[in-house]
Amino acid sequence: MAGKYKQSALYEEYSSESLNEIFRERGKEVSAKLGEILFSQGDTGSSFFIIQKGTVELQFDGYTRRLLRAGNFFGEIGILGDLPRTATAKCLTSCKLLEVSAEELLQTFEEHPEIKEMIVSKYGSRLMHSQTRSHPDMSAVSDSAYEEIVSTLSPRTLKKDELLFEQGAAGDEIFLILQGKLSLVKDKKQIQILNPGEIFGEIGTLRRIPRTASVIALEATNLLFCHRDQLKPLMNKFPSFENYLYGLAAERLELNKK
Repeated sequence: MAGKYKQSALYEEYSSESLNEIFRERGKEVSAKLGEILFSQGDTGSSFFIIQKGTVELQFDGYTRRLLRAGNFFGEIGILGDLPRTATAKCLTSCKLLEVSAEELLQTFEEHPEIKEMIVSKYGSRLMHSQTRSHPDMSAVSDSAYEEIVSTLSPRTLKKDELLFEQGAAGDEIFLILQGKLSLVKDKKQIQILNPGEIFGEIGTLRRIPRTASVIALEATNLLFCHRDQLKPLMNKFPSFENYLYGLAAERLELNKK
């Protein structure tokens, strides 16, 4: 799949009227009190929310990262990535929201591809943040930086059992998993399963050495990727991201020695 991954402002207000109109019949209106917890970090995610009125804070590892207001949506990571909730959502005011089930969200994607594009574009940046934020080099990276990093990447899809690359092949691209699972195979043995939010391919791309393992799709998988030529200016602009990738490559090379 060619073309850049489309991305606009990470938490800007969209047309709340458009979202509400599309999801009103698919979701249910819920009211929440000041201080009410909508869900906690680590919970199973089965609902998607659109704020109609009020302010919600997202707490990551106990710290407030961002505030969401009317027109903003959240909760898509648990559904699209099939992951536990990556944050705690707490109402800072009394709130009115639309709560949409996973089934209704995915059905809406089929009927309204423009809504899918808008939500999935946000999902990519939020997912990357959720999986890298605990690393010292990435803890202070802004939402807009995550947005720009992800906007540089291009989409690619894999079918179940499709080989992405083979051990020993030349490596010149890094990858971010959006949806699906991949098997990391070294010397014909599975050594790891890669899940949504994980970045891989950095060893061969940064060190200019052959791929240290093969990667095979365990199920239909959506990826974002970046070629070395695009990666270099991105790392120059965001040194924290560069440090993170080189650190990741060093850690994995050390593990490969064991």
